[in-house]
Amino acid sequence: MGALTRPLWEWQELLQALALDEPSAGGEVTGISIDSRTLSSGDLFIALAGDPVDQHGTGRDGHAFVGSAEQAGASALLVARKVDAGIPALVVKDTLDALWSLGAAGRTRMSGRIVAITGSAGKTTARHWLQTVLQAEAITHGSVGSYNNHWGVPLSLARMPRNAAFGVFEIGMNHAGEIQPLAELVAPHLAIVLNVLPAHIGNLGSLDAIRKEKLSIRAGLKSGGTLICPLELGVAGSFTFAVNRQADIWAEPVGSHQATVHIDGRRHDLHLALGGEHRLQTALAVLAAVHCLGADVEAAVRLIPSLDAPAGRGNRYTIAGRTVIDDSYNANPASMSYALDALRNESGRGILLVGEMLELGSESTRRHQAVAKQARNIPLVYSFGDQFSGLDEVFGPGFRAHYQAAPDFDIDDFVAATRPGDVILVKGSNRVFWVHDFVSRLCAAMARTQA
Repeated sequence: MGALTRPLWEWQELLQALALDEPSAGGEVTGISIDSRTLSSGDLFIALAGDPVDQHGTGRDGHAFVGSAEQAGASALLVARKVDAGIPALVVKDTLDALWSLGAAGRTRMSGRIVAITGSAGKTTARHWLQTVLQAEAITHGSVGSYNNHWGVPLSLARMPRNAAFGVFEIGMNHAGEIQPLAELVAPHLAIVLNVLPAHIGNLGSLDAIRKEKLSIRAGLKSGGTLICPLELGVAGSFTFAVNRQADIWAEPVGSHQATVHIDGRRHDLHLALGGEHRLQTALAVLAAVHCLGADVEAAVRLIPSLDAPAGRGNRYTIAGRTVIDDSYNANPASMSYALDALRNESGRGILLVGEMLELGSESTRRHQAVAKQARNIPLVYSFGDQFSGLDEVFGPGFRAHYQAAPDFDIDDFVAATRPGDVILVKGSNRVFWVHDFVSRLCAAMARTQA
């Protein structure tokens, strides 16, 4: 809502944010980019070491793409050494440190209300829903995609318009100690912990350690800020949500897509486009945030039924009479269980394409066996990845084949064996299906059957 009356960053602001004393000439910056492939004209290009899509970096050097950024229309560069370019350049000692400085400056100059979201599953959906709901009221800025790590969070802050009324930021982690510094950078008025599940348990060692890491988001709360979390976490002083009347906001489910929500002594009839208890929990967390921000809860309840999930988080596509459920962006034991329960409740023949779950450490064998047992009543099952190898009998009579990797799977042959009315769930950790653009290729193959 509303157009920017000033550029995202003026040159003098950049110099001040980066503590650069030497005067240099430069113009206005309309955006911030760390990837020359997606850069827009007018962006400041920041040359980082590593691949922007890789959380831990791959050794690639963004300085090698300065020429590409200039050709794409970058208005200026942020670099760690002098480069040969025809556009202004800001030279700093470390470009990642500089990105954090820009993120901090972007946060400081924004006087609106900030929300930070973490959790083992559902962060991006919750951020997307809350951002959409708040955008209907006032200018709202948020993370893009799953930009929730040590690059994505400061980048999202640096991109925040100075006149935003709300900011919604996603904070993720793979290892202990990652959430607190990001939360302190975001400095939220509200911090949401969606859930604590055994994702990344291989890196953290236990569910208690994961809980501690997620709750470290409290360290960033502004004075007088509020923590929103599930009632079951038992965190004193928090604003709680649950399917339990003891919570501050609670729901009575009415089928898989509807619920009566109770908050502040009022009842609201809520409808969800996407079913399942985990979606209801996400909606409760969003409504809790709307309430705590003093925004319009009634308007949010009316808007939520129109909200879908971001790509790869349970989206449904119906092609040639078949339905594909794309839950291929990621997986952990809890989200896998939710997805399998939902598949069993579908009216058509259920077909499961299940990929392994990563970062489970010593829990991995037991967790994959549990998934295989839960899938025993699904009519057709195909498994992918090392951790599901050898579980044919555990999957039961519906098991058809195992593949080490998605590219080994013949999509055209598979589609030829399906029939109208089938419901196909694609679920696994990111590198199993998502990085291979598997669902898009599956949908294209289905579309060819009706051409």
